[in-house]
Parts: sequence; C-alpha cells; structure tokens
Amino acid sequence: MLSDRLAGGARPWLGAMAGTFAIALLVRVVAVMTWSRHLDPQGDEAFYWRQAQYLSGGAGFVYRNNFGEQVHTAVHPPLYSAYLGLVGLLPLAEASHLPYRLATAFVGAATVALIAFATYRLAGRTAAWAAGLLAAVYPNLWFNEVKLTAESLYSLTVIVVVIAAHRYWVAPSVRQAMWLGGAVAMAALARAEALVLFGLLVVPLAFLIRDRPVRRRITEAGAAMAVGLVVLAPWLVRNLTSFASPATISSGSGFVVEISNCDQTFGLAPPKGPGEASLDAGQADQYLGYWVPACDRSDVSIHGANAVPWPDGDETEVERWKRGIGLDYVRAHRSELPVVVAARVGRIWDVWRPQQSIDLNTLFEGRSASLRVGGIVVGFQSLAMAQYYVLLGLAAVGIFRLRRSGHTVMPYVALAVSATLAAALSFGITRYRVGVDVALCVLGGVAIAHLLRPRRATVVT
Repeated sequence: MLSDRLAGGARPWLGAMAGTFAIALLVRVVAVMTWSRHLDPQGDEAFYWRQAQYLSGGAGFVYRNNFGEQVHTAVHPPLYSAYLGLVGLLPLAEASHLPYRLATAFVGAATVALIAFATYRLAGRTAAWAAGLLAAVYPNLWFNEVKLTAESLYSLTVIVVVIAAHRYWVAPSVRQAMWLGGAVAMAALARAEALVLFGLLVVPLAFLIRDRPVRRRITEAGAAMAVGLVVLAPWLVRNLTSFASPATISSGSGFVVEISNCDQTFGLAPPKGPGEASLDAGQADQYLGYWVPACDRSDVSIHGANAVPWPDGDETEVERWKRGIGLDYVRAHRSELPVVVAARVGRIWDVWRPQQSIDLNTLFEGRSASLRVGGIVVGFQSLAMAQYYVLLGLAAVGIFRLRRSGHTVMPYVALAVSATLAAALSFGITRYRVGVDVALCVLGGVAIAHLLRPRRATVVT
C-alpha cells in the first residue's frame, strides 16, 4: 500500500537511491572532468562563481558593477550562490572553478537519488530504479549540473516539492501542508518563478482533497503560505531595505523583459551587429520567441552611437528602466504578441523548430558536449531531445496510472503550467523547463513499471 510506504517501515528504496546516486555522480563527474572544467565561466556562470567567492570572503550578496564597485545585488535569488559560498571556504576553491562544478555535480546526483525515492513511494522498486536511471543519464538534467547554473539546485528543490505534495495528498494535515509550503519557498529561493507554485499547487491541492471541512482546507493552505513567508522573509527584508526601488525575490526581471522584446525576437528583423549568433542572416524570424543581444539597447558593441546608457542609480533603478523599455515595445506591437507567445511556448516544449533549439542551446547556452562513437560525433543536445520525446510519451502513461490509482497529478500539472508561463512571459529556452524534466523522470519510472508488469498494478492507494 502507498500509505504503508509513506508511513515508513522497511526501506528497500535505499538500494535504488544509493545505486542511482552513484551512477548519476559518475556521469556528472566524468562530464565535469572531460568537458565543463575547460569552459570559461560566462554570463550567469560567472555571476554565481564570483558571488560565491564574495560570500566566502564575508562580503555578502554583492557583485561588481560596470564601474568596478562592489555593490549589493539581488539579480538572482540567493540559494545557489549561498551553496557555492560554502564551497568557496575550501582552500582548493580559491583559484579554480572546478570545485564549484564538482559540488554542483553532487547536487545533481542527490536530485537523482530523491527522484528514485519519490518514484518508489508511488510505484515501487522497479519504478524507482527506472526513474533514477532515466534521470542519471538525462542530458537535460546533467547539463545544468555540470555547469554553474541555479537550475541544478532548483531541480533538487523541485523533487522535494513533489515528495511533499504527495505526502500531503496521502495524509493531509497542517504539518504536511507546512512542509509543502516550506519546500515551495526553498524552490523560489533557487528560481523566482517557483513562487507561482503557491497558487498553482499549494492552494488547489488543499481544496482538492475531498471530504474535509472548508475551514480545515483554509487552515492548511494558510499554514503552508505562512511557513513559506517565514522561509522567504530574511531575503525579502534584506531586498526591501537595500535598494532604491522595491525588490522582492529577484531584481532581474527587467533585464529578461528587455532582451526578449525587440524586432529580432518578434520576427520583424534579421540579426544585426557583432555578438549575434546568426543561424540564417536572411531569415527575419529566426529568433522569434527567443532572446538576442540586440535587444539590449545599452550594448555599445551592437548599437554603437545609438546605444542608450544606463540610468543613474542602483540595479533596481536599471531593472525598472529596462523593464519599461521592454514593456513599451510590447505595447507598441500588441498585434504580433500572440504569435510571439505561441513561439515561446512552442520552443520551451520543443514542438516548434526543435532542431533550432539544439543549435541555440549550443550557440547561446554553451551546451556543446558531444560523444564520439567510432568516426561519428553525436551531440548530447540531440540525445537530450530524443530522450525528452520518449519521456513525454512515458509521462502520458504515468499520468494515466496515477489518475487511475486515485492519486494526485497536481505537482506535474503545476510544474508544466509554471514552465509554460515562464516561457510566455520571457522566452522559450530548454533550461527554463528543468522542473518539468524532473517530473518527466518520475512519471517515466511509473510508466515503465506499469509497462513491465501490466497485469499487476503497482500504483495503489
């Protein structure tokens, strides 16, 4: 019985957790040592690496601005930087980014182990091994976990949210609701869009559990929200008191809004200027629904004398200014917006121009790792997409099995809606789908267990 598994007792899941952890760690360490250790940290990677060094040195959440000044920052939520800050205390971390990459690989292996654990609770040992092995070798997960990106830690918090949601569904109580609220808040401290899970998962789940008084449902939902607020409070208070304009979880949304809203991303102009990774210079809509450096109106290397300098003030003032530029562009091009949003959503789900997604992930995201088999070079981006499509099919079977069992599918629906909203409001990029990729591995494990034993249901309540 599922409730028996949740209650404790024998722990046969330890084998699946330990085995898949070891395999996942091996995959990630090999990827670090043979590939990502040779990558020079750029963009977000450089931000997290440098901020970790500032944290380990006692400077706090700071970064150097364009003038070389060390200033407070909230461009990204704090959880991943804080974790890397602990790594920065190690002597070996002073001169190299390798220890940070290996520490992130460890996080990825822990995520895989928890995927196996969560799936065991749903469908037993076979499902746990299947889900863990799928996650261990899935490039769309380990690409994040061998680079210095917050999606690595977000994956870990997402699977904790899934576990907490299932526990709450099986044994609803104020205590379980509080655990769920805390888990969602921790996910938001890794990636800000997880905040929407309070509305997409926590509250609906409290009201979908049947045969309970309305007052109890409200109490549990309120308890979850209260714990979430307590977890978030230190970061919120720090941000609300450290900058000229209000900042909550992150002050980076304005930068995202600007770089995703211009002629190139609305399909109205071809790439221009240095810094553009051109796929087809004659195709005006090649970056439709994506982002391009040309959208940064302050980039002198692209816009030259027409570049607009940043306004005076701290990063929240710059963020507000950039958000205004992006939103002004959207308001001026309302008629094109439905097509742009459809392209963004199509990109994140890899149902529109999937081959271009592979190319863009290589060009802009640096996901260029490949495998040589004989005389043939196979890119891991292609392997990742192939496994993704297989997982989508398996996930449909997994959802069917969970629904037939009377169990909730809300965590998976909420993660899918969250990823879709993130793309619709910004741009379609594979790593923004990472929460869904975690969920696909769980559902894939449930499906494989069912397909291997079709006459013996393994998901029961």
